[in-house]
Amino acid sequence: MSRVRPAHPVLPPPTPEPFHAGMSDAPSAVPRADIFDALKRRFGHDRFRPGQEALVRAALTGRDALGLLPTGGGKSLTYLLPAGLLSGLTLVVSPLVALMADQLDRARASGLRAEALAGPVPKARVERILADARAGRLDLLLLAPERIAGSLGRRLPELPNALLVVDEAHCVVQWGYDFRPDYLVLGGLGRCLGVPTLALTATATPPVRAELERLLALNDPVRVIQSFDRPNLSWRRRRVRDDRHRWSVLYHEVSTAPGPVLVYVTTRGDAELIAEALARRGLHARAYHAGRPAGEREAVQRDLLAGHLNRVVCTNAFGMGVDKPDVRRVIHWRPPGSLEMYYQEAGRAGRDGDPSDVILLWHPRDLDLLRRRVDRAYPPLVGLMRSEAARARLTLGGPFGGILGAVRARRAALARLRAVRGYLTTRRDLRRVLLAYLGEGGTPPGTRDPLRA
Repeated sequence: MSRVRPAHPVLPPPTPEPFHAGMSDAPSAVPRADIFDALKRRFGHDRFRPGQEALVRAALTGRDALGLLPTGGGKSLTYLLPAGLLSGLTLVVSPLVALMADQLDRARASGLRAEALAGPVPKARVERILADARAGRLDLLLLAPERIAGSLGRRLPELPNALLVVDEAHCVVQWGYDFRPDYLVLGGLGRCLGVPTLALTATATPPVRAELERLLALNDPVRVIQSFDRPNLSWRRRRVRDDRHRWSVLYHEVSTAPGPVLVYVTTRGDAELIAEALARRGLHARAYHAGRPAGEREAVQRDLLAGHLNRVVCTNAFGMGVDKPDVRRVIHWRPPGSLEMYYQEAGRAGRDGDPSDVILLWHPRDLDLLRRRVDRAYPPLVGLMRSEAARARLTLGGPFGGILGAVRARRAALARLRAVRGYLTTRRDLRRVLLAYLGEGGTPPGTRDPLRA
């Protein structure tokens, strides 16, 4: 099966704009009264949250747009509302099956005619869904990027498309152990289909925003960048002496939490071991990771949302699409690979606005582990040809292909590692450090502390 990689002109990096919420200047083809009527009728809201209206208007006026709304900021409404007003199909590219299931439920709950194509789907069902889309019987279709990269991608131009949405758009610029090459097919897809592109994410630094616009070939996009500040979160870190001390600190923080707790770990094995250890100490906890059967993962999410489970030990496979507003504490067993990932996972605490804690446990050896992971995923030039995965990526097109792409990806990975080290060792206020890293003023520590490539 051949992969579809739509050709598109490579645009130069966009000129950075000041931190602000953009707004489409063109008049909407849909009267403003109709927009607010749909907002009330479909979602029960009298007004938009900050940034939402600008993105909705961009979609309705045919403008490309990049939206950075914090976790819990209402990203899904910015495409669900236009999907019900546009005279055509809204295509939503989404990274995870669990997230897609949640998005499908929300779309249908708002009255949209929606379907999803992810994972193994019988051919007859695929054909029925595409027939409904061609006949105008669908408002919204959710797709995994792998679907677009396959034979289905060649059939998308047959559909009455009106809007392309790339959700969790930061995934487009990830590489190495977090990279899915199928995201590269999204470059210029909106132009190929003749529709505007709406790119959405909760976390992206200024360089990542520029890279997103370039990779997706966004044309003069409306930029809506809301504040990343979460004043209700208390950001803490704890340096531990060894893993025995790490466990002691973790147990104390979990056992004294005033509400639901998420413990993020970096491996599936750690998720299982820590959940079992907590249970043996009388704290009922469940493990969640991609290696668990889908039914078990769904049961963990369901029990957590229903209030029957208050402690989940999970990898980064957990979180997207899980709307649990009253998580009171998020604890990281070890530092994650980037501050973007850390902010996104930590941001699942206190989404109801009540005071909540975010705690990161670390030891200097953790930084050595992260450096080894970078070297494996992004080998230096001298070791590049020793890595089969790296050699395979040299054949990719776009900015991640070839020797220059490999060098560029390694530099970006090392910059992320420097930022993590800066966060762990700084004496500055942690909240301000994170905000500076995400582009809200100041210079984050670690940005001028080079590591040799």
